[in-house]
Parts: sequence; structure tokens; C-alpha cells
Amino acid sequence: MDATLFSVLGSRFSVLVGSVVVAAIARWRGWPAPLLVTVVALAASFLPFIPEMEIDGTCG
Repeated sequence: MDATLFSVLGSRFSVLVGSVVVAAIARWRGWPAPLLVTVVALAASFLPFIPEMEIDGTCG
């Protein structure tokens, strides 16, 4: 496997894990999870050390 493939899979996995953690915190606090995930993702998009990620919408 190529190193860039591992990089892409790792970054997508970290996004998945991060969203699950934020949703769990939202559920624990009694807040709406989609709203909190959106707010955290929006805030993270402004951090300079977060790499740019583009998700292809095609299947298959």
C-alpha cells in the first residue's frame, strides 16, 4: 500500500473517531449531537494545523 493511502485512511479514521467522541459528549451533556458536531467541525476548520480534506462523493 502507498503511504498516501495510509495518510488518507488515517485522516478519515480520525474524523470518524472525533465525531463519535463529540457525539458521545453531546449525549452525555444532553445537547443535540448534530449541532455540537457541526460547531466543533466548523471551529476545527479554522485551525491552521488541521490538514485540508476533500471527500469524493462518488460510490464504487
